[in-house]
Amino acid sequence: MRNIFLTMALSTLIVLSGSPVFADDSSDGYVLVNDDVWFVYLGEVHDNLDDAKTNFLKRDYNEAQKDTELAANKLKMEASRSSKAGKALLNKAADELDTMGKKIKNGSVDSVQELDTTSSNTYHALASHHLLLASKEWTKKQTSKAGHDLNAAATHVENAFKIAGKKIDSATASTLHAAKAMGHKMISGHKPKPEEVNVVFDNLLVVVNPAANNN
Repeated sequence: MRNIFLTMALSTLIVLSGSPVFADDSSDGYVLVNDDVWFVYLGEVHDNLDDAKTNFLKRDYNEAQKDTELAANKLKMEASRSSKAGKALLNKAADELDTMGKKIKNGSVDSVQELDTTSSNTYHALASHHLLLASKEWTKKQTSKAGHDLNAAATHVENAFKIAGKKIDSATASTLHAAKAMGHKMISGHKPKPEEVNVVFDNLLVVVNPAANNN
């Protein structure tokens, strides 16, 4: 039902506005509508993965499978606007979610930690995808778009640590905070110095890449 209402609201927004709209939902995600009419379902994927875990713990395996399928479908949608590398990461994560959902449904998942690991991998793939987009957009001087994707990359790293039950060390926390601060600066219309942006990108890359490959 939440997805139906969101789709209806976005459709109405596009028809009525006819112009770029940027809406910040929460620290967990946002929905972005721009001239090309593309959407980022950060909060929605997060909700689906949370629901999958809740339903798994309730032993409602059919619903848990549906939740993972919803998340996988949104990854595939997001992959359609990604770079070649990002597309491969997102499609792989989507396949892992689909496989996990089938295993949950047939009762072959013994521990919620298995689902948590798959969810963490999903967030890592999304983090890499959004960092790749942000870098490309910054190069093209699409500063506001780059800010949204920079925020998204940092948010997904945070979600990956959280769902995996890992503590974020102080250095990583500082990197994520700096990335979000820079992202909000870009979104608000400020024009940061290229050397400042490069430092943020380089530091976040160190955090995102090991996360994407070591889980």
